[in-house]
Amino acid sequence: MAYANDLTLTQSHDPGQTSAVPVQLNRNLRRIIAWGNIWQVRFVPHKTQLLHVTRSSVPLSLDFNGRTMALQDEVEVLGGHL
Repeated sequence: MAYANDLTLTQSHDPGQTSAVPVQLNRNLRRIIAWGNIWQVRFVPHKTQLLHVTRSSVPLSLDFNGRTMALQDEVEVLGGHL
């Protein structure tokens, strides 16, 4: 049996809300991990990708299951590159 297990999390915001974005995204990532723990779904942090598309110079630091996510120039989603 095979499962499609790709998940894409996006966040858009107004320019004045830039500082709230990491807080909101990290909160949502913790919720995803908690959901996975309840339903016995294990996420693989080293396969997790972060693409940050922004005009802001504020760096984005996200934590996924105890691991800081590294920024990527492109990400692969269901076999396609973005």
